[in-house]
Amino acid sequence: MRKKTICWLAVLAISLAALLSGCGEKGPPLVRVGFQGTKDTIEFDESKVVEDPHSVKEFKTLIAGAKPEADNPKTEETEIDKPYIAIIDDRDGITRTLWLNLWPQRDGSIVFKKRQGGDSRYFLLDRKAGARVTQLLSLKR
Repeated sequence: MRKKTICWLAVLAISLAALLSGCGEKGPPLVRVGFQGTKDTIEFDESKVVEDPHSVKEFKTLIAGAKPEADNPKTEETEIDKPYIAIIDDRDGITRTLWLNLWPQRDGSIVFKKRQGGDSRYFLLDRKAGARVTQLLSLKR
């Protein structure tokens, strides 16, 4: 009986250590890319996750340098029925630091709506920045 208890405690301790080893370690942020499925769903493509820290940093820099657009910009949304969704995630599966709806345009630029907190605004990436974002996120036009 005593051996059984010791074995059980050892298994419990190992399981608890394995469970806790992943807690608290976020690692560098990543960018998840998907598209609007139905009204209430987003379909993510696991092959379109940007994990390289330099690429994530470059993406964030390009987004930060975008020009603000009018509240209702003239976008070619009909070209893409469902916008691309890009989420910068802190790898913990819970924290979303930035949410973007992206509409690539025919001229190579990208109009995007940035949601952060309760605020959402439209921005424009010029052709050069739009081409780089398209490449970084593997977007199709």
